[in-house]
Amino acid sequence: MTAAKMPTIVHNYRDDGPLATWLQRRLPLGERIDPLALTIIGMLALGLVLLSADEVGALAVGAAAVFVILAAGAGATEARSRLAWMCPPLLRGFEYAVIIRVTAMAAGDAMPACYALLGVLALHHYDMVYRLRHQSAPPPAWINAVGGGWDGRVLLVVVLGLIGGDVLTVVLIAVAAGLAVIYVTESVNGWRRYSAASATGASVDFDDEGLEQG
Repeated sequence: MTAAKMPTIVHNYRDDGPLATWLQRRLPLGERIDPLALTIIGMLALGLVLLSADEVGALAVGAAAVFVILAAGAGATEARSRLAWMCPPLLRGFEYAVIIRVTAMAAGDAMPACYALLGVLALHHYDMVYRLRHQSAPPPAWINAVGGGWDGRVLLVVVLGLIGGDVLTVVLIAVAAGLAVIYVTESVNGWRRYSAASATGASVDFDDEGLEQG
């Protein structure tokens, strides 16, 4: 693995959504501050608010916005940090922790739906890792857009936690069910195409964003 390819490979593990992608293009914050440090600062801002409060308030929504801005802005220049490989697992674990914490605060009865969503996300991220490992390509870029990315999901859950527990419960169930269908269907089709191409000796080409070339 060459140093030139490392940033692209690391970036593919992030699971950025449309908002994070947009922010990376306009706020390359990592040019001045280490990308890993930016990510950790953003995590601390939201994490401390959620841990110190008994319910989700406006401050949590603001902290979630700060987290997304800092962590997304770090992604554009992660090549500047030798520890950039730590950003994707930190984002992954923190996203899961935020979903659990907000659900526990706003709708304790919705924990089964919360864990159902976490199971779906874990399946998606597991699929992402093994596609990169065996196919040398991530899932199609539209999958990240449909799934909202870590950025969209964190903001959505925190905002819904502020609105109310009943709404959060319904949305968790709907999102878990919808993403399960999308992720599983696309994953099965992707691996079938890869297996078919491998059996015939053909190749499936992808561009830098994981989009299949016609």
